[in-house]
Amino acid sequence: VDIVWLMPIHPIGVKERKGTLGSYYAIADYKAVNPEFGTMADFENFLAEAHKLGFRVILDCVANHTSPDAKWINECPADWYMRDSLGNTVVNYDWYDIAELNYDKREVWDAMADQMRFWMEKGVDGFRCDMACEIPLEFWQETISALRADYPGMYMLAYLPKASELNEHTSTGMKTPYGEVFFKQIAGTFARRIVNHAKPGEEVEKAEECGIIKFGSRIDMFLPLDADIKVKIGDYVKACESVIAELHK
Repeated sequence: VDIVWLMPIHPIGVKERKGTLGSYYAIADYKAVNPEFGTMADFENFLAEAHKLGFRVILDCVANHTSPDAKWINECPADWYMRDSLGNTVVNYDWYDIAELNYDKREVWDAMADQMRFWMEKGVDGFRCDMACEIPLEFWQETISALRADYPGMYMLAYLPKASELNEHTSTGMKTPYGEVFFKQIAGTFARRIVNHAKPGEEVEKAEECGIIKFGSRIDMFLPLDADIKVKIGDYVKACESVIAELHK
């Protein structure tokens, strides 16, 4: 382990708060530290000690939304936020404790990039970007390029439901006497690389190693519809030992 990922460390909004504690993803002020965790000086001391021990530190960057009573709600133009016909802020899904930002406004791009730069100047090593898929790709491309020009080692990763399509991955199909089998190795958050040993047309045997994936998020498998599945949700499996399914002729 050489990276410490901190979930949002910022003050949590009060308006429409979920439960008594609220969600760390309903941020009231991007440039402040939640007093429940300490002060900015405490954070800076933590960061310095983590670096001294050889760790990189990344922060959760919640760029899609703020809390409904965030600092930006009170200090910035109303059109920085998505609003309905009555002028109320708009929420995603059942997240009633947030207000969605309006990335049609260039000022929102600039403000979000500015708060990321604020933390990079503090010495953090990068960001895990929450709900990155909800934000225009062009924002990420522009902002990351600009920040990396000043901080070449900046580490970036994104939460994105479409990992199986957009993350680094390999796809392998096999023809068997019992039907066709297809699987994908998909890189996860901290994957350095993926190795696939298979070659087109190669014959393989059961229990042979198909490849290597470091810190991988998952493997997707596609089996014939009549396959007899031998595992259930929550089971732990081990390479070359666990039987995932039995195929029928």
